Amino acid sequence: MASFTIGEILVRARDQLGESSLVTGYWRDELLHRYIYDSQVELALDASVMEDRTTFTTTTTGTREYSLPTNTIRIIHITYDARKIQQIDQREFMRATANDGASSTVQGTPIYYYLYGTAGRGGFIGLEPKPDKAAALVMWRVKLPADGPASYTSSTELEIPYEYAHFLQEYVLWKAWSKEHSPEGARNAAFHRQMWVESVARVKRIHREKYTGDRYKVVKDVDSYYASNFGII
Repeated sequence: MASFTIGEILVRARDQLGESSLVTGYWRDELLHRYIYDSQVELALDASVMEDRTTFTTTTTGTREYSLPTNTIRIIHITYDARKIQQIDQREFMRATANDGASSTVQGTPIYYYLYGTAGRGGFIGLEPKPDKAAALVMWRVKLPADGPASYTSSTELEIPYEYAHFLQEYVLWKAWSKEHSPEGARNAAFHRQMWVESVARVKRIHREKYTGDRYKVVKDVDSYYASNFGII
């Protein structure tokens, strides 16, 4: 599979900055690495382009709550024992447990999950009913990049999908020129900021079209194939 490295973004950025020094120059690698990381985070948040599927835990009989996988931004859907389960909110959870809430001891095959908090900050999902056996919980999700800039080298592969990687240089150049407090720096920063804004809009459009049939209507965003007492799931 095609890949794009940190080094390739640095070469593109430094070519326009007119500086080749990698360590001691005005725009040090350490600084540009942070910009590259931030650009991936921005695309992940704005355009939901970093998606994966992870078997993040195996359930324990009678245990309701399970920590969210690290770096999770948004859940697309979750399966328990290879069957999709429906997301509900806290109010619906109370209804599902006959207002007994977390103290409910009912066990069975989970058909619902609710979400509380955020990944890395004590966030978890709760299952209803509590599982009556050990089974895999698999999550399809949108996530943040796993590796931070401190671990970057020139050969580190970008986590953003290959087809969007070349857009990152606009963010890097915007932030780099913003450091240059001069009329030229201000002009270049403004130009590359606008290029970044346009790049994000283009990435959103390209990514959205992946889920569009015949370019007329969205046929799949999140799964919506099953009905329940709570409506379409």
